[in-house]
Amino acid sequence: LYAPVYGPAVLNTCNGASTYAFSGNACYGPRCTITNYLLGAGYPEMDYAQYFPDRYDHPGYQVPKYIMIWGKDPLYSSPDGFFGHSIIDLMKNNTRIARHLHIPVQSCDDDILKAMNRPYTIEEYKDRISYIRSQIPDISISTDLIVGFPKETEERFENTLNQLKEIQFSFIHVFPYSRKTGTAADRMDGHIDPKIKKQRVRTVMDLEKDISMEFKKRFIGKKVKVLIERHDDSYSYGYSKEYIYTKVKSIYETGSVIDVTIEEAGEEVIGNAAE
Repeated sequence: LYAPVYGPAVLNTCNGASTYAFSGNACYGPRCTITNYLLGAGYPEMDYAQYFPDRYDHPGYQVPKYIMIWGKDPLYSSPDGFFGHSIIDLMKNNTRIARHLHIPVQSCDDDILKAMNRPYTIEEYKDRISYIRSQIPDISISTDLIVGFPKETEERFENTLNQLKEIQFSFIHVFPYSRKTGTAADRMDGHIDPKIKKQRVRTVMDLEKDISMEFKKRFIGKKVKVLIERHDDSYSYGYSKEYIYTKVKSIYETGSVIDVTIEEAGEEVIGNAAE
């Protein structure tokens, strides 16, 4: 259990066996109890990491005001795929669920994905993203990316950059590959110089700024729902259902949900209460 900016999260660990990390077994039982406890403590919203749609219905389960869903493996871990039709239908039809998915891709090059033991190709991953966007057009989809994995040549890194430009994530968490003793990746040939890894992180971060800005600009003139987290003497601040941090003109009660029309999208996203 941890508490990021947007709300507490209920975690399950990863069943998938990657070559670069140690994995545990997914655990389901405590989540209903933890969720109900947090709701009783006054939390209006939660994050679910390693969310399993087939575990959503549970006797005694209370539904938070908003739900964020973060996943480890986008194409498996439940009968219809981690983000299969059932979870997307649930998101479309349940206003409590935020229009945001965090779906780690880790690399956009098939050779590196195979070396990582990821259970999909980049085309399969993109097909899933395309399906999700066809069902929920304004959804925010973010990702995790590892650069500098063993044998990630310049060509393979360029493949990843080109795919990132095509996919257009709302934001990207990028990390340099970190060698862990005892993993399969630790025993691989072709480890990358740390200076090159740092440069690749900077390159992705520069690209991510442009991609993220384009995503935010799409909402200028649109109405979004914002969960207010705090306010100062003039403005209120919170995340929209599309996980856009928004500065709202005027003061609103913390924990309230406000309809906001986005007016500006630059270094800050600024809006006014919708009429």
